[in-house]
Amino acid sequence: MQRCHHIIVPSNSIKEQLADDYGITRQTTAIPMGLDRSLWARADGEVVRQARGWGNDTVLISVGRLAKEKKRIGPR
Repeated sequence: MQRCHHIIVPSNSIKEQLADDYGITRQTTAIPMGLDRSLWARADGEVVRQARGWGNDTVLISVGRLAKEKKRIGPR
């Protein structure tokens, strides 16, 4: 990464990690994801759980994109 002209990362926390872990402090730009996370910050978790019938179960929600380059190649 030291030899790159410029590095684009998805968040300021990743930009800080590049600085802390790899000493890369120049030629980096953070371009945040295109979602307004404040919409979820205001959600009432109990109401959401009740509406979906989740009760006290542990719930993991992940947001990502499916892309050809993420396809696993080769045997497991």
